[in-house]
Amino acid sequence: MTLSFDIASWDRAVSTLSSRAELLQDATAAFTPTVFLDSLLQAKDQIVYGRRGTGKTHLFRCLQASYDLKEFERHRTIAVYIDVSQLTADAYGKKPFPEIVALDIFGQLVKKIASELHTVLTTRLDPNLLERALGAGRARQIREAYKRTALLSQLVETGEVHYLPMGEASQTTKSLHEAAKDAKGRASLSFTDPHTFGVKIGASVEAQHSAMKSKLNTITISGRLYLPFTEIAKALRESLESVSAKHLVLIIDEWSTIDFDAQPFLSQLLKRMRQASASSSSQIHLKLGCIPTRTKLSLRVQSPIPIGLEEGDDIFADADLDRAVYFEPADNMSLVYLQDILQRHVGQSLPWVRAFKSLEFAKFLNSFVFASTEVFSELCWASAGVPRDFLDMMSKATREKMARAGRKITFRDVREAVRPIYEAKVKDIPSRSIEVNKQVYRKIVFPNRSYAEFLLSGDVAQTPAAATLWVERLWHRSPERFVKRDTGDTYQRYRIDYGMYVDLVKSSENADQPWDEAVAAATIGGAIVGTIAEGVGGILAAVMMPIIQQMVDEKFYQTHLPIATQALVDPSKLIADKIIINTKPNPQPSRKKKQKKLK
Repeated sequence: MTLSFDIASWDRAVSTLSSRAELLQDATAAFTPTVFLDSLLQAKDQIVYGRRGTGKTHLFRCLQASYDLKEFERHRTIAVYIDVSQLTADAYGKKPFPEIVALDIFGQLVKKIASELHTVLTTRLDPNLLERALGAGRARQIREAYKRTALLSQLVETGEVHYLPMGEASQTTKSLHEAAKDAKGRASLSFTDPHTFGVKIGASVEAQHSAMKSKLNTITISGRLYLPFTEIAKALRESLESVSAKHLVLIIDEWSTIDFDAQPFLSQLLKRMRQASASSSSQIHLKLGCIPTRTKLSLRVQSPIPIGLEEGDDIFADADLDRAVYFEPADNMSLVYLQDILQRHVGQSLPWVRAFKSLEFAKFLNSFVFASTEVFSELCWASAGVPRDFLDMMSKATREKMARAGRKITFRDVREAVRPIYEAKVKDIPSRSIEVNKQVYRKIVFPNRSYAEFLLSGDVAQTPAAATLWVERLWHRSPERFVKRDTGDTYQRYRIDYGMYVDLVKSSENADQPWDEAVAAATIGGAIVGTIAEGVGGILAAVMMPIIQQMVDEKFYQTHLPIATQALVDPSKLIADKIIINTKPNPQPSRKKKQKKLK
């Protein structure tokens, strides 16, 4: 096999590689196939769970692209992508009112949905294709749909959300700030019923609305025009029906950036809007991108009926990206997965990389990019399989190699690349979480030489300090669980981030060797016995299996014994529950003590 390549252009491309889906030239071409995309094509409300960097945004971009408007006749679906982290809500006083914050964001979401729907119908959907889908002679219907969405977009864009406490017959409305004052005075207000809210139409478009004689049913209160949310929902439904669209898929990314306490109330408003917009011929489906432990979609107050979207009833967690990103040296599937991600991302700018077959690309990496197969394996291990961290480390390791005018990436380059990424992760971590991380490392991981692994019970894993370390990718959770045979207690298997011990590895006399050898732990494993496997084999696309088999047959990658088979340490010594429960935040020295030290 003769490989044709240009290593200089490779280095330039990789050193400037983007690890964020938002900046990709072609998100679809750079997407490594998994079962998650097919799962999200179902006509139901769904959650995509995943920590930062696991690929939620990339998955959503590909989901949106799956509903190519050139094939509208086939799928009859319009997909709208919204990044809610770009929406900002007023706190409405020193103490935030989650119900009113939710209403504020809901109003902005409605505006965004109306605007995006208008853009799709008027600029992205080919009128000729639409006429074919609807049948000849439906041009007038199409023009009416355009007008309706254009007017709806204008009305809500210039409007302000108002509370209508007495219904449409009232002559009194309240802005959200006024409603917040009422809430402070414990006035009886319902913030989860769209019937009692509307958009106060801006004076600049009132005249246009009157001139068009639209079918949007506005109401007049004290001489000003209001468009109730129920009417907006009706307008959305009619817009979909007028172009024979069966589905409007609302892809709401970065959900967990919304105020935690406001999330159930926003979920309730979206649920009510979805219900009000549904008909026998068209429906709205929600797809939410969420971070685990930072998502709260429902809430039980006094009524047995919860507010919001109940997981498993109203909405379904059909995609958990963290199940697909845990890496072990013996896991050929994950290694090929990361290799495929790298090829697709670099292939965005280098056609010759795109042209490689998978086996050819693997040979290129192992022969010309990395000093050995173990170096690439260590980079994958250091990233814990998280795509964003993997690409970031690859880019930084390449820059390290270029800075020293090296030919290939070495262990030292990988370790130099890890340090700034780890420092960025710990920058804003609460002090108690930082102290917990140190104590687990000092008292369990290092003394037991446990491949950086430890065990946690489910309850302790949910404590704020532990949950923060996992969410921020300072701890990584294995898809395996350990059962303590004498008690039947179940523990989850975790690993401390590579960055925690990279300085130890760098200071070793064997710093040019794989990290486990560098810390003199080449034969001491993670002591995981009696495990329950929840592997990722079914998650990654089956198309990878023959590629993996070829690589194994040709001995591309050094075969390591799975950590689960190395039971040289008593697993009970790796249980970190008591350490986490008993660890207190590291106290910050007082100003007086600091001054004494300076003297």
